[in-house]
Amino acid sequence: MSAPEEADGRGPKVADGRGPVFRTPERFGSNTLLYADPALTEGLDWAVRHRSAAGDPTATAVLAPHGGALEVGTSELCLAVAGYRPEDARPAGAGPRHGYWMFEALRRNDGLHVTSAHCDDPVALALCASSRRAVSLHGCGGTGLLIVVGGRDERLARELRAAFAEAFARAEPAVAVETAADCEEHRRLNGGSPANIVNRTGTGRGAQLELSAGLRRAVFGDPDSAEGRRRTYGRRADGGADPVAGYLWHGFVGAVRTAIVRAAVVRADAAERVPAEVVERPS
Repeated sequence: MSAPEEADGRGPKVADGRGPVFRTPERFGSNTLLYADPALTEGLDWAVRHRSAAGDPTATAVLAPHGGALEVGTSELCLAVAGYRPEDARPAGAGPRHGYWMFEALRRNDGLHVTSAHCDDPVALALCASSRRAVSLHGCGGTGLLIVVGGRDERLARELRAAFAEAFARAEPAVAVETAADCEEHRRLNGGSPANIVNRTGTGRGAQLELSAGLRRAVFGDPDSAEGRRRTYGRRADGGADPVAGYLWHGFVGAVRTAIVRAAVVRADAAERVPAEVVERPS
């Protein structure tokens, strides 16, 4: 299970099986302070990965502020949503490529968590400032299959909820995904702060997605190591086909990519829908 887990400007959170539990202040008040700590080594303790996408017609950035060993699975999902293969970051399938940025803890070290409202990485800030929209991927607690949709971009959030409803129409308990909006029960996960990195776009708006630990673990056959996640996303631990992991992985990635395109399209007929993206399944 990933740790720590984060709320919008309120410090890290950890999973207790029921939901997010908030705890006391984090070690670093900004990425700048973390990067400057002489006790930490880039490439050994932490890493930053990023790529720009000047030709992206949607002008949307994809972020994973707490990737790697912090909020497990968000790095791999960030790459896939941006249009790249998690195993080698090479382009995957058709559709637009989005710029992405992620901070990754390379070891289990809860102290490397920097709250999204305190993120001041210059590459992340520049990427968001040059984008009209952004989507950030986070982890929250809980053993169920839950996605909390928040942020200040109401149009993108609306498209995300609609795309998730289309992608996760099955009601069987093993694959029933709950999508929660900005409601009182999940208010502390709403990503509404203007200082949140996802809202530092050219429009001042973005969408924040909080994925439960149960969902993030379910999309991997082996969720407990970076190598395992790169090898088994949407599959069993032995690399074979897994109908549940495949349904959840491809459903989530395809839904987010579809919502990004739909939010960017100016339609004369608001009822007209951009077809859902079909994410290429690995052979």
